[in-house]
Amino acid sequence: STLIEVNDEAELVNAFKDNTSGRVIILKSDIQLTKPWAMVAKLENAIFDGQGHKITGLNISSSVRGGMFEVLGNNTTVRNLNLEGAASTTAGLSVGLLAAITKGKNIRIINSNFKSSVTGKNYVGGVVGSLDGETLIESVTVISTVNGSTITGGFAGYAEAAVTWKNIRVNSKVGGLTRLGGL
Repeated sequence: STLIEVNDEAELVNAFKDNTSGRVIILKSDIQLTKPWAMVAKLENAIFDGQGHKITGLNISSSVRGGMFEVLGNNTTVRNLNLEGAASTTAGLSVGLLAAITKGKNIRIINSNFKSSVTGKNYVGGVVGSLDGETLIESVTVISTVNGSTITGGFAGYAEAAVTWKNIRVNSKVGGLTRLGGL
């Protein structure tokens, strides 16, 4: 595996360029983002370890899917991360602050905190739009305001695959027309 240490916004952007397979990406300091975030297509076969540091100012605006990552794929772990920001889509499906969707197996979101404002149409979640992959979510706190037309929730808008929830705290304001939930 390749260890990548991230100290600032430019290094964060560069850490997720190209194929992320085999990367262990570690935050070495808090990062205040100053530019709109260009969504990363896929984080797969990788570890993103915030080491307790915070990324603030994440701002994602898209017409299709939205999130820091479009897809959290096979064998991916996000841990020890504090993430704050906003994500919105205007006409698309699947939007969440961390990821639009999970897809595959052995996906883990562990020991992390999320503070988000998320707006979209369908499959709208405070952290992940749609949990389509086998995912473990453990020791996570979410404070979110989430608005969608339908299939909307405080953590995720939808869960299709096997999802294991352990020690989850969610404080959300969820708004929409149909199929709404706290988690």
